[in-house]
Amino acid sequence: MVATKILVVEDEGLTAMEIQRKLKTWGYDVPSFAFSRKEAVQKAKEIKPDLILMDIMLKGKGDGIDAAQEIKSIRDIPIIYLTAYDDIKTRERAETTNPDAYLIKPFEEKELQNKIATALCGHKLEKNFLKTGKELNNTLKDSGLILVNFKGEIIYINEFASNLTGFKEHEATYKALNEVFPVKGIKDKDVEKYLKNIFTGKTIITDISILKNNHGQDIHVEYKINSIMDDKGRFLGAELVFEDISQQLKDEKSLKEREKRFRSIYYQSMLATEIFDAKGKLKDANPACVRLFGAEDLNQLEQFDLFKDFKLESQEVENLKKGLEVNFECKFDFEELLELGFQRVDKGAICLSLFITPLKMGGTIDGYLVQFQDITQHRRLDESLKNSRERYLKILDTLDQAVIAFDNDLKCIYSNKIVYEVIGLNTDNLIGKSFQESMKPFWDEELERMCMETLQSGKPSAMVQSFQKNRMLTYIEIKSHKSTEGLIIILNDVTTIKQDEEELRRNERLYRAVVDDQNEILCRFNKEFQLTFANEAYYHCFGFYDKSNYVFSLSEENLAKMKDQFRSFDEENRIKVFEGPLKMPNGVISWWQWVTRAHFGEDGNISEYQSVGRDLTQHHEALEEINRKYQGELQKNKELIENQVNELESFKYREKTLKETLKLLETDVKTKTTEIENSNKVLEAEKGIRKKTEEELHKKSLNLENQIDKTNSALSTIDNLQVEIEKKEEELIELQNSFETEISQIKDKKLKVEESLQKREKTLKNIYNGVRRDIQMISTLNRLHSEYVTDQIIGKLEDGRSYLRSFGIIHEKLYQSDNFENVNLEEYLESMVDDLTRSHGAKNVDINIKTDDIALNMETAVTSGLIISELIINSLKHAFPGDKPGEIKVDVENNDEYMIIKVSDNGIGMPPHISVETADSFGLQLVRTLVEQSEGSIEFQKDKGAKFIIKIPMKD
Repeated sequence: MVATKILVVEDEGLTAMEIQRKLKTWGYDVPSFAFSRKEAVQKAKEIKPDLILMDIMLKGKGDGIDAAQEIKSIRDIPIIYLTAYDDIKTRERAETTNPDAYLIKPFEEKELQNKIATALCGHKLEKNFLKTGKELNNTLKDSGLILVNFKGEIIYINEFASNLTGFKEHEATYKALNEVFPVKGIKDKDVEKYLKNIFTGKTIITDISILKNNHGQDIHVEYKINSIMDDKGRFLGAELVFEDISQQLKDEKSLKEREKRFRSIYYQSMLATEIFDAKGKLKDANPACVRLFGAEDLNQLEQFDLFKDFKLESQEVENLKKGLEVNFECKFDFEELLELGFQRVDKGAICLSLFITPLKMGGTIDGYLVQFQDITQHRRLDESLKNSRERYLKILDTLDQAVIAFDNDLKCIYSNKIVYEVIGLNTDNLIGKSFQESMKPFWDEELERMCMETLQSGKPSAMVQSFQKNRMLTYIEIKSHKSTEGLIIILNDVTTIKQDEEELRRNERLYRAVVDDQNEILCRFNKEFQLTFANEAYYHCFGFYDKSNYVFSLSEENLAKMKDQFRSFDEENRIKVFEGPLKMPNGVISWWQWVTRAHFGEDGNISEYQSVGRDLTQHHEALEEINRKYQGELQKNKELIENQVNELESFKYREKTLKETLKLLETDVKTKTTEIENSNKVLEAEKGIRKKTEEELHKKSLNLENQIDKTNSALSTIDNLQVEIEKKEEELIELQNSFETEISQIKDKKLKVEESLQKREKTLKNIYNGVRRDIQMISTLNRLHSEYVTDQIIGKLEDGRSYLRSFGIIHEKLYQSDNFENVNLEEYLESMVDDLTRSHGAKNVDINIKTDDIALNMETAVTSGLIISELIINSLKHAFPGDKPGEIKVDVENNDEYMIIKVSDNGIGMPPHISVETADSFGLQLVRTLVEQSEGSIEFQKDKGAKFIIKIPMKD
């Protein structure tokens, strides 16, 4: 059986080795361990472990939580955190990776063993869940599937469920069921308790819930929860299967609404409706049916039998039983209904049209839907129409116009008696004949085309045709009208009218010949000023316009004025003379005189105007020339008078301005005179005051001269004092500079002291952490040594003393260092080698050390010291048997990237069957672990003994 593989990720190599030893004793395979995030991810890909023990604080960039997230994204591997960090922030970050356990160092071995077993079992269970989920998903169609473990955490969710809940698979996994899917009966986070309670009796739960989609819309689902048990009947989890029933609920709601609408329509319908069962017994009837038969209520209608009381023919009954619809008419006399107990208001017979539709359920006739239409009024109307037709036919025979009716195929269906008198054809002979035969005396293609257009468009048409009747030319007016049945032709004899029209046209030609010979313009127009008649003189002057045009080409404004003038006509003033300009067709404006007469109709209103026009353009132009000359002379006189008036106004204005200026000057002179008098008085007073002031100033001048003498004496004394003050100030400046220098020195010393204190505090912290780590390493080494056999105890204790001594030397050198942070590697190694030589009695072996001037921090110094110490001890033990003399060289170099450690001896060398990479001895395994922990490399060379070359990256 293949052992379970576990990957140990730990930043301390000795701790990793200790955990590896424990796991192997428990039966697990620990092929390797990692010290950094990058290395952990790489080894997880390579060895594909079944479980990972993850420390949070790792070497390099990133920590264990980052490594766990990256590993989880690649492969689902259970992870247990082993860490000394128990703060809330770290725990919250760790929980995002869904760890199987979180243990705080130091932890009990039994606790770790139990957590590993639980995690492996749970992970195996999750895999089985996922396999089960995928198998179930293949069998389900359009159904959501969610699998939860015994804690109520989601292990699997299919795509359908993910789309409906709005949670993607990675978002829903390990969430509590009620956070993703609302289940009735689950409050807050008691999912585990809920599942245990409901599945005690192994029941299946079915219910309905509501989800919210991404748009906030409700999705109604029906879900079923079933338990998942193992072979021993223990509860492992549950499966939840649900379906979207939103459309089903909508359909049910729609069906209920349609049923409600149908019932509303059924009971509110004006069409009487009954429902019978398959045997013809009444089951239901709407109020319209109760009113139709005059029944008191529905119970009274139950006496009807569909197959007996509605006078169905045997064939109709047979058709109904075959599932065919039946439509027939039925008539009930008032006495029949009265015998059945119905009380109708209308006491006449009732005619009904029945529409019977078989109602099928599953292919079998379950009943019949009967709809009654009361056609009593229709039958009465048909009778009335029949009587009216006979009356109308009699009326048509009395007309003095011939009427012929045709159907849509233009077959004659009626003609009145006057047809014979108009066209000489017998009425009875026309019935059934074609249009061409019926209209034979004056039929042609134009007549037939006119009638066809009437049939198609429905618009009436008319035309006049002539034919010989009794050897005389007769004119017939033919009118075609569309009817419901086809076409109606009305024939009217218009021979007399045609003769009258010809006489009128002859008289009109004579009248126009007389009028056209006149030189003056003659025209007639209606009250809308539209031309109705004009002689040749009119058209010569104004052109040949359409008769519907206005009589003259006038603007809207002039036309409005003309209409106002023409409205002044009345019966007493029928004739008026107007003069005015008109725009001629060539664009020239001419002046015309019009003598207009208004013609009044029988209603007393003006119906038409008649005008005679004369061209007065030359006369008008002469008058305009005289008027123009008169206006020129008049304009010159006006301009002369206006200039004289303007000069007079200007003179008056200057005179007024001079008078006002004179008044102002007089007022100003009076004011200045008064001011001069007042100034003279003030000047005299100031002279007296000035004289007194000069006397006082003379006295003050004498006093000032005395004071100046005294002041000069005082100034001499002040100058002497000023020199002394300047000397004192120079002394003060020197003292101040000296004081500031001392203060600056004190501040520098203070800063140095503070920096030194900070360094010492930091160093003490590092020493504390180093001591704690060293003690842990010592404890680990002792536990590792304790696993070896009893006869090796003495040697291992001796090696342990060497390890303790190397740790002591580190702290001794650290305290001797100036900065308390770095250790001089050469001094440290020399002290350590002296101690190893004494402890292992290497009398015949020379140990030579060669190093650059390298200073290392405590962590790197401890690691490199342990590596060198272990390799020297290994050479002292195995390279020189029987106190054989020899030499051990330790060469340490340092460049910008690596520290290179070379440890070689000239002893017997390592046996061929032992490899550094696979050696199981504690010493070489310890060296290999410490090198890997430092992210370095180790190389072994067999050249006259044994030679180890180790490269350790140098970090800031």
